[in-house]
Amino acid sequence: MDINHGRSILEMNNIDAREFLLKKESYFSLSLPEYFDLSSLIVSAREVMSNPEEQSYVNANLLNFDREGYQRRDNLNYTIYTSKDGQYSWRPLTIINPFLYIDLVDFITLNEDENQEIDNGWQFIQRKFREFQENEKIYCASIPKESSTNRTDAGENILNWWEKFEQKTIEKSLDFNYSLFTDISNFYPSIYTHSIPWALYGKDEVKNNRRRYNNSFGQMIDNKMQKSRFNQTNGIHQGSVLMDFISEIILGYIDLKLSELLAEDELSDYYIIRYRDDYRILSNSKTDIDLISKRLQQVLLTFNLNLGSAKTYLTENIISDAIKKDKRYWEPYRTTVRNSYLSFDGEYARGKITLQKHLYQIHELARKYPNSGMIKKSLTEFYEDRITYLEALPSDYRVLISILVDIMYNNPNTISYCIIIIAKILEYSSGDIGRDIVNKILEKYKYKANTDFIEIWLQRLAIMFDEDELPEFDGLGNSIIHNKVLDSSINLFPNDWINNRYSDSYTEPSIIDEEMFEDMRVHVTDNEINELIRTDSVISG
Repeated sequence: MDINHGRSILEMNNIDAREFLLKKESYFSLSLPEYFDLSSLIVSAREVMSNPEEQSYVNANLLNFDREGYQRRDNLNYTIYTSKDGQYSWRPLTIINPFLYIDLVDFITLNEDENQEIDNGWQFIQRKFREFQENEKIYCASIPKESSTNRTDAGENILNWWEKFEQKTIEKSLDFNYSLFTDISNFYPSIYTHSIPWALYGKDEVKNNRRRYNNSFGQMIDNKMQKSRFNQTNGIHQGSVLMDFISEIILGYIDLKLSELLAEDELSDYYIIRYRDDYRILSNSKTDIDLISKRLQQVLLTFNLNLGSAKTYLTENIISDAIKKDKRYWEPYRTTVRNSYLSFDGEYARGKITLQKHLYQIHELARKYPNSGMIKKSLTEFYEDRITYLEALPSDYRVLISILVDIMYNNPNTISYCIIIIAKILEYSSGDIGRDIVNKILEKYKYKANTDFIEIWLQRLAIMFDEDELPEFDGLGNSIIHNKVLDSSINLFPNDWINNRYSDSYTEPSIIDEEMFEDMRVHVTDNEINELIRTDSVISG
């Protein structure tokens, strides 16, 4: 299967690549209520920054940034922590300061300057990826793509995961008997920023000629990455297509070095499929797989990276194991449940299974496979196939909401889905009932850490039941981003580090679409759930 729905960033010229990376979806990938419009931050910042095509980029950089001090600031970005396991493990997703984000995008997508001694510019990056991908036995399925359909770009890339990672693994089972499933442990926080120039020019070349590469294109990217993170050299931001793409530069170089070692070993009977930091290594020899994993670990160690032992296993059941366990578990239940409320022609029919029993099935899925993708898929179908047909407040609405809250409390990646379903159920309730439910959910989360994300989504629910005033959340942290929705004069980012020539005339804009916000205060919009569906639920098979 080799289907192309969208355009890879590597197929774009530098201008198109820049526009792609500056899109709303590319800037920040976490699902937020539809009234959020973070692209306003990019638009406003661009208005006070020079376009790199219009003048010397170096001059533009010096004009706009306090180059003496901004790298010593640890508050330039806004980070939202999302729980990875519902308890104690957290993933930081960063809304990068728009000035820093644009600066880095502009620099990476500069036209190549052929007068420079050292290779540079967008065309150079494209050439490097062609070099990384010369070995047809190592296949990368995770280069960012722009959608050419009605899917979001994020949805396009998730579909790419399904077609080019899961499906390709199944396809290759025809040629190979064994597969090793593995990944890189704690990848984004472990990335060493100096590995960016190593990937672009060669590690030995850079280390043996430090002075030559001090001000190179690759070193400048490294410097900008460090300065945007308080001069840290370990780890890069998560949460944007830009950072995903930069990680692919490093991973592409790792693919190249692995390919060179395997050529020295004279191995040829293998195929490797990589989706960012996830690997599937296929071969007809267990001995060869052992050697390939050893060589991969050997390469990773030179980048301060390691394979993750928790997710590493060898299988002979390639087809079965290519499909995630949560999906294998849910599909039989899904068919049974759907047959109970859909007629033979696929239309909705009041079925044998109640809403409550349907939710119990999803709750059991969530208990067995916490934070898995199929929970979101099952909630999507529950909303589309059942909740949209409600014509009144269900008599057991408190039980339904209790189950949904328990699902989202223990499976944080489902918060947005559960909140939208709860909001739709409560459309038929009074304001008093709605406010009571909101307060009970708030109480549930009162002692949770890092509540920015739940506050954002609870606010989406609460605005439906406060006719005169927007809600304030007693007992939670009242995050800056939550309060900025209430008061656009509040800033997510400091601007005192910007050159005075510009900062005096710059005002951080509102981050919400006012018309959409008012519409969503009345009801759940159809497009609201569709945005989540198009982004997260395309891996349905």
